[in-house]
Amino acid sequence: DNWGGIGPNTLDSELLPPQGDALIAGNYVHDNNNRSAPAKSWGIAAYGLGIILPGTVGNRVEGNLIEDHVAYGIAATPMIDANLYLGADNEVRGNLVRRSGLADLAYGLAGQGGDCFAENSFATSMPPLIEQQFACDGGPTRSRAGGGAMAVTNHLLANFAAALAGSVEPGDWRTWPDSPPQPTMPDPDAAPVLAVPETAVPGTVDIRPVSAIESVDDGNTITPEVTLVGIPLTTNPAALLIGLYGYVFPLILLVAWVTLALWDLARREDLSSRARVLWAAGVLVVPLVGPLVYLFAGGSAIPRGLRWMVTLGGLLIYAALLAIGVLLS
Repeated sequence: DNWGGIGPNTLDSELLPPQGDALIAGNYVHDNNNRSAPAKSWGIAAYGLGIILPGTVGNRVEGNLIEDHVAYGIAATPMIDANLYLGADNEVRGNLVRRSGLADLAYGLAGQGGDCFAENSFATSMPPLIEQQFACDGGPTRSRAGGGAMAVTNHLLANFAAALAGSVEPGDWRTWPDSPPQPTMPDPDAAPVLAVPETAVPGTVDIRPVSAIESVDDGNTITPEVTLVGIPLTTNPAALLIGLYGYVFPLILLVAWVTLALWDLARREDLSSRARVLWAAGVLVVPLVGPLVYLFAGGSAIPRGLRWMVTLGGLLIYAALLAIGVLLS
């Protein structure tokens, strides 16, 4: 009944960012969709999420039961503070995640690489086939620099934009009722000592398996939303249109750059056949970089202004589309 469930977080206000090397296991995380809970407005980024790993490194999320969140069950994302932090090497394994509004498992663009998902029980993910694309077997499918889906990051950016615009009205902690008495640590005098460098380290503990976690039916079941490339169809039409266009625009740019480079190569008579074949191979085989290298370092005869408009201008248009989509969301 919070805004979000468990959120180890990388922040500039914390010592030695980024956060990392935590084990999150054996927890029951459910129904964190309460927009009136007391919080700071920027915390809206975690709204409707079970476990979020924003800009974190080397965490292990295993054996948790996560239910009924309006956004994502488990999400690994970048973190925007005064600095931009990209997550890396987080492992999400063996969790039971169900009834999430947007996706049970989510991986946002961008990341440093090494994040992975395996052996989870779930119905939906963003991007699709998340355990096949970002497997934990150490093979070539484990995530590399870049991360997952832009739709996941757009969702968090839209929440941040709402906070910056002052449209988020959380509850006031000063008027919030006190919590009921909470259970304390059993037999604290006999508990293992906390870690003291070069003196003592804590003992091992047993973590309950996910099969031993009892689900509580509180009647607040979340119905998954219908989405298109990660964008809910219930969003306003303008945001949906711009979001979809922004999603395919990088492909449009790639096609435009490749087409322009190949058209120019076909017209050039100052290059030998062998040179044209090599340049064409580079343009086709090396995504994005190949055509850009040719257009600006390959002696292209296309006017300089047109080359800058199609390349840098296209990227600026794409950035504008993303910004407009976030604001409309």
